Amino acid sequence: MKGKNSELGVFGKPVRFYVETAGGPWFYLTLIIVLIYLVSFWLEQLTFSIVIPFILVAQVLAAVIVAYLVGVRGLHYWPQVVLVCGLVGLAAGIVSAIFSLIRWWYPWLIFNLITEPVWSGALAALVGLLTLGFFRLPQFTRQWRSSFNN
Repeated sequence: MKGKNSELGVFGKPVRFYVETAGGPWFYLTLIIVLIYLVSFWLEQLTFSIVIPFILVAQVLAAVIVAYLVGVRGLHYWPQVVLVCGLVGLAAGIVSAIFSLIRWWYPWLIFNLITEPVWSGALAALVGLLTLGFFRLPQFTRQWRSSFNN
C-alpha cells in the first residue's frame, strides 16, 4: 500500500522535485558555459584567467535567479532552496571542469574535475541562502520585533 509517507524525500520533498526543479536552470546555465568556452576557442584573447571569472559570474547569477524563483516566488523553505541551488552549481561545475580540461589541457586541470563541482555547488548553495535571506529580511525582522512585543 503506497501512502503519502512511503515516498522517500529530503526536507519534506521527494528527490524528483529537486531534480526537476534544478533541471531547467542547469540547462540554461550549461548553455551559457558552453557558449563561453566556444567563444574562447575563436578568440585567442580569452585566456584561462579571463574565461573563469565569466563562468563564476554566470554561476553566481544563476544561483541568485534560482533562489529567487524557488524560494521567493515558489515559497519553499530555505533547506529546499539551498539544495536546489547546490545541485545546479554542482552540475554546472562538472560541465565547466570538463570543458576547461578540453579547452586548455593543463595537467593540473584533472584535479579540477573534483574540486570545481564541489566549490561551485557550495558557492551556489551559499549564494542561494544569502539571496533568500535578503528577500525574506522584512519577514524576519517583523517576527523578531513581534517576539519583543509579546
